[in-house]
Amino acid sequence: MATLDYKQPTLSARKPLDLHLQRFRHSSQPLYSDQLVCNVRNVNYANVARMLHDHLGPRPDQEALVFEDRRYTFAELERCVDRTAHALSQAGIRRGDRAALLAGTSDHYVIAMFALAKLGAIAVPLNVRWAADEIAYALDDVTPALLLIDAEHSELAGTGAARAAGAPAALDLHAPPGRDSLAARAAAITAAPLPYADVELDDPHRILYTSGTTSRPKGALHTHGCSAWNHRAMAADADLRPGDRLLVSYPMFHVSGLEAPGVFAALSAGVTCVLLDGGDAGTVLDVLERERITLTVLLPPLYDEVLSASPDRDLRALRWIITGAVTPALMRRFTEMLPGKRLIEVFAMTEATGPLTLLDEAHMVEKAGRTGRAVRNVELRIVDEQGQPVPAGTTGFVQARGPKLSPGYWGTLEPVRPDPARWFDTGDLGSLDSDGYLGYHGRAKEVIKSGGENVSMAEIERVLGQHPGIQAACIVRITHPTWGEVPKAYVLLREGTQADADELEAWCRASLAGFKVPRTWEFVDDLPFNHSGKVLRRVLQDHENTRTAPP
Repeated sequence: MATLDYKQPTLSARKPLDLHLQRFRHSSQPLYSDQLVCNVRNVNYANVARMLHDHLGPRPDQEALVFEDRRYTFAELERCVDRTAHALSQAGIRRGDRAALLAGTSDHYVIAMFALAKLGAIAVPLNVRWAADEIAYALDDVTPALLLIDAEHSELAGTGAARAAGAPAALDLHAPPGRDSLAARAAAITAAPLPYADVELDDPHRILYTSGTTSRPKGALHTHGCSAWNHRAMAADADLRPGDRLLVSYPMFHVSGLEAPGVFAALSAGVTCVLLDGGDAGTVLDVLERERITLTVLLPPLYDEVLSASPDRDLRALRWIITGAVTPALMRRFTEMLPGKRLIEVFAMTEATGPLTLLDEAHMVEKAGRTGRAVRNVELRIVDEQGQPVPAGTTGFVQARGPKLSPGYWGTLEPVRPDPARWFDTGDLGSLDSDGYLGYHGRAKEVIKSGGENVSMAEIERVLGQHPGIQAACIVRITHPTWGEVPKAYVLLREGTQADADELEAWCRASLAGFKVPRTWEFVDDLPFNHSGKVLRRVLQDHENTRTAPP
């Protein structure tokens, strides 16, 4: 099979984008159920940006997007996307070109993403928390024709571009009146609407970098088909309804801000998206009340603060919250403080265009602590080190397959589906119970070898997470003269609570074998979290590695 030359020249010596990615073998099935608004029936309608046009019949005047004091109906948003696509086209962007974005969450960011998709171009959201060298690495990796920025991140963009081998042209997404920007150019457009680029389901429209918690981030390709299949799963399994209002507080460079369910998944189902660029728990609660939010996805630390303050707020409109690390104790606390609401845990990853599993409402209490069943059109299995499926309840390596998984990583052509059966090895450990609900046991590399026994760091963290006084905990490995390696716990306590090492050791021994109980405890005032709300274990491990091993 021919492969795609991802390192194509852009603008000055462009070649046609000739995609020969592995084709999805599901073309005979409709991508969306008849109940959904967006119906992708064939490749002429595969362009993910068409969802806005499809809403013009049933709900042109419904609010689609809100950011600060700017509000757009579906009709207004589609017009803004078209004018922005015109402006990008005039700047030389064509089908297959890459355009990177380094900016905070805003309406202009979302509009640019849709406009690039309409042209058949490929958006590359960059992490605004990266250092300049990481920005340079990504720019060299994807060689974008254009870099879209905002004022807040212009210095970072300039430094990163200066360190890249070939710096792309930069353009502000939005700027004050009188200054050149993409928004200003779009506002001046008076031409007739552009046609949607005629793309196929496996044409890429986005490159989204993995979080890179253990190594260099990799750019996962999201095709138009990946998004379409994810939208179908989110609409059905997360129960997205036209007229719902989703608070999007995750950044746009993260799969949760876009698809899990984020802006693209929500708008496809006729859901209003209210954008928030950062903010503390008080800000989130203000928006939840003022905008009558029905759905939201929150980082675990922020979720904890919001839940604590929720009894004093009017959250009657709220239907569900998605967050991570939902223990049985946390589920009990949620149902007590927000009765009648739904708490959803997911197992998601960038390579899967969002969630692979989602905890359903009927079993959210009974199965608390598990991440749910596989979403629509996704298969899961657990295998041993030889790649053979294992019985229910057995811990092994989590593999997945389905049409919403990425077909590969940009540039490296490293396969996401490495075997002929197209099973993707997620790099995670887990188990499926007899009902098919996934228990997550951590990254496969996050295992401590202690006295010949394998100790899952995530398993210890899950037990610690059920302690009422612990807000977050992280396990690292330390050397031991007898056992080789033993676990050490970094612990962040909830405000106003107390616990010591003896209490937490007894807590762990009630649920874990003795060799799994941390030998050393360190109580801290803060932990290094990434943009997903996950503790950066490698930061703590690197810090630990600089210390002298215990006697």
